[in-house]
Amino acid sequence: MRRVHVLLLLSCAAALGQSPPTFHISGTVLSCGKPYPYARIALERDTPKSSVHVKVNKAGVYEADLPLGVYSVSAFQMSHPRRIRVTSPTSVVVDIYLPAPVLCDLVIVTREGESPTPEQEADRTRDCYGEEYHSVPSRDGVPFEVDLSGLEPGREFCSHVNKVHREFATYNLFSVQADRVAYHPAERTLEARGNVLFRDDTGEHRAPSATFHVQDGQAVLVHQVVN
Repeated sequence: MRRVHVLLLLSCAAALGQSPPTFHISGTVLSCGKPYPYARIALERDTPKSSVHVKVNKAGVYEADLPLGVYSVSAFQMSHPRRIRVTSPTSVVVDIYLPAPVLCDLVIVTREGESPTPEQEADRTRDCYGEEYHSVPSRDGVPFEVDLSGLEPGREFCSHVNKVHREFATYNLFSVQADRVAYHPAERTLEARGNVLFRDDTGEHRAPSATFHVQDGQAVLVHQVVN
């Protein structure tokens, strides 16, 4: 009996000494579709709370190894956070899209003492920087968003920087870029048209156009035009 107790104690000690499972995250910071090397990435975990900051390299690329969980990933003080969830040890690619570098002079006019509504703030972001954020949470409450960037009028500004301009959309670990992207909230569908490149948990795929249904942290391909 004593031998069994000793073995149990040794097993418990070994278990306590084990490191928690991790995943590898990497990605590129993009400004007007081009790598941006002058950023610092903030990786903020929801539960338990933790925060890691990493620098991008000269090619605009970052990488880190993190415990599993739900994270907000952003270019520190430069971009809207991208919400992701990783539940098993793996490698994920999470690119970060910066807003168009424009000076926005649009002023939201409200009644005295009132703050702008979320809808007014969203309209200003869309009209200034060509970005949209649509809340599509998971069933268990993870606040995922469909984030679009590179839309008009930011697209017009970026056309002077990058002649081959693209529009982008992300949802959890899914991402897509195309000549045009659009999200339809009522149907929860994401539409991409023209030279589509999308990345999901099976890898990268190309198509002339594609449509996805987004729900519960997943973007499911529902229609694709093939070459």
